[in-house]
Amino acid sequence: MRLVLIRHAHSESNASGILSGRIPNVHLSQKGVKQAEALALRLGTFPIAQLRISPMERCFETIAPWLNECVLRTNPKFEPIIDPMLNEVDYGSWSGKRLASLSRKKEWKTVQESPSRMYFPGGEGIAQMQSRAMKSIHEAVSSKAKGSVVIVSHGDVIKSIVASALGMHLD
Repeated sequence: MRLVLIRHAHSESNASGILSGRIPNVHLSQKGVKQAEALALRLGTFPIAQLRISPMERCFETIAPWLNECVLRTNPKFEPIIDPMLNEVDYGSWSGKRLASLSRKKEWKTVQESPSRMYFPGGEGIAQMQSRAMKSIHEAVSSKAKGSVVIVSHGDVIKSIVASALGMHLD
C-alpha cells in the first residue's frame, strides 16, 4: 500500500507568524490557495483506498481542489474521513502566540532539540501526538483496501509519522 503524506498549504497564520495550533477558522492564505490548486494538478489521478484529513479547516481546503477534480469526478460516492487523530499538536497556552516571542522562551530549545520531551503548557506532548497519529496510520494500512491512503495533516504530525515509519527516534 502506498501512503501519501500531505502537509496543509500556506495558511493565514503562517503568513502572520502565528502558532495557530488548533485555533478554529484558520484558512489558507492566497498563496496557500494557489498551492492547493497546484497540488491537485501534481497529484493527478490514482487509485485511492482512503483519504484521511485533519479536522482543521486549512487541511480540508488544501485537498478540496484535488478531491473535487480528481476523486469525486470519477467516484461521486467517495467519502473522505475527517480524522481527529491527525489533528495538529495541541499547543495549549502557546496557541495563537507569535513565533517570534515563543522562540525567546527557554522551552523553545526543548522543542527544537528534543521534541520528545516537550509537553506544551495546557496542551499535549509531542510524543503523545505521535502516538495518536500512528494509530491512524496503522488503522488505515490495516484496512487492506486497494489503492493509496492519502493523509492530509500538519508539519509536526507528518514529521512524527515519517520518524516512526523509518524507525527513528522522534528527536
